Amino acid sequence: MSVEKLPVDVGSHAFLVARAAQWLKNTRKCAVVLSEHVGGYSETPDAIGWKCGGRHSILVECKNSRADFFRDKKKIWRSTLMEHDALGMQRYYMFPKGLFLDYSMVNPKWGILELSGNRVKVIRDAFKHVRSDFSLKSEISLLWSKLRKLQVPNVR
Repeated sequence: MSVEKLPVDVGSHAFLVARAAQWLKNTRKCAVVLSEHVGGYSETPDAIGWKCGGRHSILVECKNSRADFFRDKKKIWRSTLMEHDALGMQRYYMFPKGLFLDYSMVNPKWGILELSGNRVKVIRDAFKHVRSDFSLKSEISLLWSKLRKLQVPNVR
């Protein structure tokens, strides 16, 4: 999905993902941003960006319904036993404004982004996790997968 072009349906998951990708690129100054890219061998992030030559990664999971948030909380990568192997040195949830009035259900190590119209507001900044070897390998695998797809075919 292009970072530049936003989907028309403002309340859709696709809009949240596109806006998260823009936020990573423009506000957090990530040099490389991927959104909803399947690849690697762990989770499929809604949006993830890297800055500082790849030494710092930021994950954004977009939730446009409470049910989607509660499903996400059950993923193995969200458990405290596996959080050290999850993608992203910093991890955020992005919600449309008004979805939650009380953010106490969100893991306190996760940041919270609230989208109102086209404006992203940081409600809580994310804790900075130390990447495990597995997490780093997963992020490299994700980037490698994208690079393979972008390769120019052999020209004869």
